[in-house]
Amino acid sequence: MKKTALLALSVLLLAGCGRKEEPVRLELPGWADDVRTGINDFLSLYGEGGRKHHDGTYVVFDFDNTTSIFDIQYQMVPFQPMVMAFDIVPEEMGNILSQDLTRMDICSEWIEDICWDYSYLYKNYGPFTAEGLAPSDTAAIHKDPSWLDFATKMYGLYNLVYQIEPTEVCISWLTSWFHGMTDDQIYALSKASHEKFKDVETSIVNWGGERPCSWTSGISVTDELKELWKALKESGIDIWVCSGSQLEQVRAAVDVFGLHEWCTGILAVPTKYDSSSAGYLALPDGKWQRDTVETRSFTWNKGKVTAIENALVPRYGHGPEAGFMDSGGDFHFCTEFSTLKMVVCFNTADKNERDGAGLVAETALYERDVLGYDLKKANKAGDTFYVLQGRNENGMRSLIPSNATIKYGTSEERLFKSEANMAFLDSLKAAKPSVKDILDRNALGRIDGFTGYHSR
Repeated sequence: MKKTALLALSVLLLAGCGRKEEPVRLELPGWADDVRTGINDFLSLYGEGGRKHHDGTYVVFDFDNTTSIFDIQYQMVPFQPMVMAFDIVPEEMGNILSQDLTRMDICSEWIEDICWDYSYLYKNYGPFTAEGLAPSDTAAIHKDPSWLDFATKMYGLYNLVYQIEPTEVCISWLTSWFHGMTDDQIYALSKASHEKFKDVETSIVNWGGERPCSWTSGISVTDELKELWKALKESGIDIWVCSGSQLEQVRAAVDVFGLHEWCTGILAVPTKYDSSSAGYLALPDGKWQRDTVETRSFTWNKGKVTAIENALVPRYGHGPEAGFMDSGGDFHFCTEFSTLKMVVCFNTADKNERDGAGLVAETALYERDVLGYDLKKANKAGDTFYVLQGRNENGMRSLIPSNATIKYGTSEERLFKSEANMAFLDSLKAAKPSVKDILDRNALGRIDGFTGYHSR
């Protein structure tokens, strides 16, 4: 009897030694309950050990306002003139700022004023370089009214271009600010910007002058997002970033915010749109390697789909299993791939009812409240499971356990931009359409380049 007991105990001990550690799951309190449950179900089913897992399982994250709260590019637009990091001589500035613009009838006066200010500042405080001014020199130049005039007009021109030009022109034009810089210099400048703004509370900075402007200061990647990336990585799921910001800006952000160890690679906007328009692969020990597969696309709107199809689908043989988004710039890649099992939409609560992200937000609540979906039910029905995650934009910025968001400067949660969103959702609840009908009827022919729900 003793021998039998000892043998049984030995078997149990051996079994315990060989038992795999419990899989990583989301536990932090900032997740909305339905979002946490959905992601944990996804990890259980599509992560390592799950019956739907395979070696080529991967997900795609947007970066700005998805991985991060607020936008790395929007922070860098004021940061670059703050430190005067330009590798441009005054004689070149006009041509560089004019390149690719189609509405010079509106922009020429702005550019002329900017060039005058830049020439004066260059003569008195320059020459300027890609590294920017030393802190003591920065303090001195900021006291000169011509610097404020230059900075506000550069920011104002940036806003103007994004209002009047096509998206592709805007994206290409903004990279002209990096004229003459190497990739490593852009990376260093981006890193300095991210490090400056990541540890400050959210605030609105007001610049006065002839053309006053305001911009949001402060950006963060929450502990919940780091928890999510860690869980995905440890579940054998590859993590890709596909961002509308510049490639070196995103590469620096992944490093500054401590995401490198979990990242597989990034696709983003190249400095020059040519044959070198490929992304980066994240290597161990914080290193990066330029990918050899070209994206051949500006990674914005439908361009994100093109980039994924060019760079990732050949690598894996299929589209992504999950997408993470916040805006209309992500709508195409988070709706068109039939491989998508789940999409998390981070709620900025500022999208119209039939904008891409507004549609996704409304669809998420419709799936939950009308169709009764969880991940398995949605996937069994052939649908992507959409969920909506809220956040608090105040202070150091955080996720909150809600589908709604607390906008900066307020204290109450807001689910949508306006009553029109809720009215649209109510109309869906009354009509009870399919998910495909919701997206196709409201996006086909309205959202440029949209090819249809699960059309790829």
